Amino acid sequence: MLKKIFMIYALSAASLFAADFDENLINDYENIPLENKIGQMLLVGFSGTELNDEAKEYINTYHVGGIILFSRALNDRIANIESPEQVKKLNEDLQNEAGDVKIFIAVDQEGGYVARLNEANGFFNTKSAAELGMNPTTDATYEEAKKIANLLQEYGFNLNFAPSVDVNVNPNNPVIAGHGRSFSDNPNIVVQHALAFIKAHDELGIITTLKHFPGHGSSTGDSHEGFVDITKTYKKYELQPFRDIIKTGYKGGVLTAHVVNTNVDTLPASLSKKFIDGILRSDLGFRGVVFSDDLKMKAIEDNFTLEEALVDAINAGTDVIVYGNNIGEYNPHFVKDASEIIKKNVEEGNISMDRINESYLRIMTLKKEMLYRDKD
Repeated sequence: MLKKIFMIYALSAASLFAADFDENLINDYENIPLENKIGQMLLVGFSGTELNDEAKEYINTYHVGGIILFSRALNDRIANIESPEQVKKLNEDLQNEAGDVKIFIAVDQEGGYVARLNEANGFFNTKSAAELGMNPTTDATYEEAKKIANLLQEYGFNLNFAPSVDVNVNPNNPVIAGHGRSFSDNPNIVVQHALAFIKAHDELGIITTLKHFPGHGSSTGDSHEGFVDITKTYKKYELQPFRDIIKTGYKGGVLTAHVVNTNVDTLPASLSKKFIDGILRSDLGFRGVVFSDDLKMKAIEDNFTLEEALVDAINAGTDVIVYGNNIGEYNPHFVKDASEIIKKNVEEGNISMDRINESYLRIMTLKKEMLYRDKD
């Protein structure tokens, strides 16, 4: 029986699911091949504006759970987003290639500075969180988020790495305040505007992610560029948006930050069991999918080997490893290397099978609830 199931499921990522989500793929999760489970834990970027051999290999050979698209081409990478017509076809082709196992198609579309779909590539510009947070009510935030969610739905995206629920603690912060990514320096205002943003997305079946846990608003550095220590700047109230939103029954994801707070752990929060399994899951009660911030960021790549980062992130409680491949030197071998590294560490006992199964089930549950539901 197991051999038969393996043969059916290992042929391609498309074989994982029936046209409608098959409950047996959750109920019978123990018989899903390890390689397929590992693939579902990878959300990656690729180089190109159309479905190419690289993207096909990621989906068909390594069963990746998601793809993230970018509008900027850095170094040897080719940007994914050029025009509305082009990106709509690309997303349709990606999802068709995946077949009945739907993949996450992700984008960073916070609004303002962080918006991969914008006027430069034929879409429209959107207001930043900082602009929206200045309004006395959340009406404008809801309407702006509705525009964003409609846009994502129309062009084939199903996962938005937004909203940022970082509290604007440090007005000189280069990566949060400097780009207008925080709704406010008041955590209560952050919560209210973030809930409006989430509501607009949820109504259209677009998954949101709270970021950057446990809060990046007090930092003095940018984890894209290197090591970021928030030990002396972090404020306890930066955790409030995550706590309050999770208490509402929030069903989306949480994205972790590559920030170090030595009052909790010497590892970055994104690799820390104390932060993810301890604070996020045990203290705040989050039961959903945890996404890592991009492991290609220099805060990780300059300080950890790929194997160290993968093993630590997964053991800490991360469900989906994000690797945008849009920073530094392009690495066309990441998916193959990561898949082999994770499998080896499971076989050697450095990552438990229970830990893999937990992530797989969380991912499948989120996909079932959001990607297979009827859209309005």
